[in-house]
Amino acid sequence: KARSARYDPNEKFTNLPPVSEWPEFARRTYIRTSGTVAPFDPYEYQIELIKTINESPNTIVNKSRQTGVSETVCSYLLNRALTERGFSAVIFSKSQTDSSELGKRVRQMANSLQDEKIQYLTDSNTQLSFAGRGTLYFLPATARAARGIPSCSVLFLDEAAFLDGAEALYQGAMPTLSMVGEAAKVIVVSTPNTELDWFGLLWHGEEGDWKKVAIHYSQHPVYSKDPGWAEKTRESRRMTVAAFNQEYELQFGQTDAQIYPTKLVESCSTGTWQECGLMGRTYVMSVDPNAGGNDYWVTLVMDLTEDPAQVVAMFRANGQTTDYCLKK
Repeated sequence: KARSARYDPNEKFTNLPPVSEWPEFARRTYIRTSGTVAPFDPYEYQIELIKTINESPNTIVNKSRQTGVSETVCSYLLNRALTERGFSAVIFSKSQTDSSELGKRVRQMANSLQDEKIQYLTDSNTQLSFAGRGTLYFLPATARAARGIPSCSVLFLDEAAFLDGAEALYQGAMPTLSMVGEAAKVIVVSTPNTELDWFGLLWHGEEGDWKKVAIHYSQHPVYSKDPGWAEKTRESRRMTVAAFNQEYELQFGQTDAQIYPTKLVESCSTGTWQECGLMGRTYVMSVDPNAGGNDYWVTLVMDLTEDPAQVVAMFRANGQTTDYCLKK
């Protein structure tokens, strides 16, 4: 009698551990690291990251470079694709080249599994479809991709601060994620860029149910063993202090149009007022002149000696002459 094409969802079709046991799955795969290929033995911060992702619908990660976060998330997605029938995830990268390279690395990770029969439905590195299992889509961050996002259970935005139209990609995926219901997940990962791009605003914002995870290079057991690693790395790569702080110290940069850091503006807006200035302190005065009509002239004096900054005095008026406001 012919066997029915329908399958029992409880039927055991793999010997791989479920995603709740991700570290064990990772250790059964091989990855490229330090110029060689070795078993993926995850560090503690990588294990904690996957625990957070498992427990949270929305996770945003601000990370240093060279901490293996993108590979960790891809390993998690591969684990789900190989152990959950019908699972699908969309991974967005900066370009087609980046997408293909990441898909190639994940295919190699899958091929490294021993004693597991894996059949691919495509030869493409940008669509890893596993027979009887799940699918991983690796797509470039383009407007066309945003319009054609396939139905998925997980959306992963890699290096989100540097993706063109990251917000449009996120918004475009919402309808496909909503079909999955409460099981849907969004994972946003990046090294910081500016405080005012989509990733920066999301990281500093308070809206939405986002679990925020910061991963600093000092959490990496190899880098932390060398107290001079940061200085040697900055000098060998001829990086400015500002560039190193952005790439490795989790510090956001600023746009050409931004003079005062967002953190400073926030602290001045919510901090306490001083009754008067004091000798031996450090002050800055900002002036926003008026442009006629009902526009306001604003002069603000801030005490920057300690963090958080404090507002000492403010003059705000409209309908007055420039000379009058300058004297004030």
